[in-house]
Amino acid sequence: MLRTRARHAACTCSRLSTSASRLARRSLSSTSTSSPQPRPSQPALLLRDLRQLLGQYPLLDEAWNSRLERAVADLERARKARIAVVGDQQSGATELVSALLDDPLASDADVTVALEARRLGKDTPEAMVISYSEESNATSSEVKVPSAWLREIKAEIVEVQHGDVPPLESSFSSLHLSDIVVLVLSDSSLLSSMPAQTVLYNLHQKPNLLVALNCPDATPSASASPLRTLEHQLKTLFPTDEEPRTIVISTKQALAGLEALQPSEPDQPPSYDDFQHNYLASQIPHIHQLLTTAITSSSSATVPTPLQIQTAAYVLSAALHRAAFAGAQIADSLASASSSLSALSQQTDEHCASLRTSLGVEPTTGLMCVPKDELAGAAKALDELFLTRLAWYKLPYRVDDLAAEIALVVERTYLPRFEDSLVFASGKALSLASVLGEKTDKVLSSPLFSLSPASEALSPSAKLASLYSPTLLNVIDQASRDASTALSSTPTSLSSAVTHRRNQITSPGGPVEALQRRAQKSIIQSSTLALSSAGLAVASELTAFAELGTNFGAGLLGVTISCWWLQRGWEKAKKRFRKDVFERITGGVEEDLGVRAARLTERAAFKARTTVAMAGEVVKRKQGEWEKVRRQLAEIERRRKEMEGAKVAPERTQGKKAARA
Repeated sequence: MLRTRARHAACTCSRLSTSASRLARRSLSSTSTSSPQPRPSQPALLLRDLRQLLGQYPLLDEAWNSRLERAVADLERARKARIAVVGDQQSGATELVSALLDDPLASDADVTVALEARRLGKDTPEAMVISYSEESNATSSEVKVPSAWLREIKAEIVEVQHGDVPPLESSFSSLHLSDIVVLVLSDSSLLSSMPAQTVLYNLHQKPNLLVALNCPDATPSASASPLRTLEHQLKTLFPTDEEPRTIVISTKQALAGLEALQPSEPDQPPSYDDFQHNYLASQIPHIHQLLTTAITSSSSATVPTPLQIQTAAYVLSAALHRAAFAGAQIADSLASASSSLSALSQQTDEHCASLRTSLGVEPTTGLMCVPKDELAGAAKALDELFLTRLAWYKLPYRVDDLAAEIALVVERTYLPRFEDSLVFASGKALSLASVLGEKTDKVLSSPLFSLSPASEALSPSAKLASLYSPTLLNVIDQASRDASTALSSTPTSLSSAVTHRRNQITSPGGPVEALQRRAQKSIIQSSTLALSSAGLAVASELTAFAELGTNFGAGLLGVTISCWWLQRGWEKAKKRFRKDVFERITGGVEEDLGVRAARLTERAAFKARTTVAMAGEVVKRKQGEWEKVRRQLAEIERRRKEMEGAKVAPERTQGKKAARA
């Protein structure tokens, strides 16, 4: 009776496995020995190229580098197929492994004992390898049992049992490098726990991924509700074409069936009916047959086998996907840093332009205009001086006091209020330096600039995107100190231009000295003309050359002409003096103030400008490095897709032929 029911169960499992063999890209039996495979060297070559690239530009952590190396090694040698079973302590992952290996029809007491004792130690690792051996023995991380199933299919099981946190990186390495992964979920938690979501997120692209829903009762009527909830969660987390295959199992029923067949109590007889009912209802024979079919259908006499190639291709695809994601993070970080620097540069330009506008600097000419009303007041004061104390008729006896008189008026009236306002304007520059310094410090306080790439807490992408540089920060700090010192120590940097040009008016060789020299010349010329006219008149009178009236008139005419000459010369000298003072000297003041205002503004923005220039160079260099790596990653991805295309095309042709047949 037992053999008849066992054969019936085997036929049932065979029919189930036949339907399961027709899966999509992600199904367990997607590989076939009749399907042409790409050249064995092609995946290994791509893996080596990617490993070399990541060695030069470490986008991924050491765990992925190790996975790539192990994937290459797996392609170059014959190895056992790897079946990974992963789940938390409440999911029943260990019970599933026990049910798979504890063969009810070829039971071995050593297998049962070894499986029950594998996780009794305190230092039991999270990931444990269970492989075949003629005799049972165990180490800290591996258990060898005489399992007929493992011997027949030439496979080993990687059992990963994690706690309330996601598995370790070493455990994830075992999962990624496994040919088939079974994720066991409890019907009470499903995908609500973060560890389960993390495992599924990391492995959802794996082609041979099976999600096993562990329920107390695996019959369709009892498991329909949790199964629908799980399918809804999977559709929510992933697109329809990326949903993993799901199956309902019951380790509780399976273990109950094994207990009925092999009672732990010596005086209790085996119950074949209970075993038959519970073991078949648990769907363990179904998943057992699925795993057997997937591995045996992919067996090959060549190395590597199709299943090995499929696993290596997945590791390559996953590594490329994560490298691209990490590269996108680097590109986003560098783009964000570039945007921050651009914004700082724009803000600096706006603040500097605002300061120049407040100082009165013309945007087109770059000159700093002086107040016209003050210039008019100075011109009026000089005109009054020339009309009163320095009138032309007073020049002969006041020419020596001319320089002092003009200097007194110029010192009092030539842009004194404007000079005072320029001292206040220097304070505006100091305030601008403080504002831009705060904005610069805000940019430099971001993690990109403040966190050293040597920090172990940073991810590989964050380390590559880090702009931290002690040299850069030192140069910026020195620029800040230099600008602050220059601004605080020279409050008269603008007003000194007015003082300098005002002193030029009365300095030796300046306009006042030229005016005095012209005045002296005009006095001498007019005096000479007057004395000559008087002398000629006296001579004519003494020699009786003409009458007295004629001589007196001629002499008076000469004196009048000399006075006119003096007045004319003085007017021309004053006109030249006004031009020198109010055009050349004032133009020089405006030009000097424009240059000094620009210099003062740049001093205020020196820290921000230095930060934008030097940090911008670092960002461009980093962006250039990533762009070079991105092109190499794109080339590897192109070759990988060509490899997949060369594999898919014959499969489609074969499928069409089979459909026609």
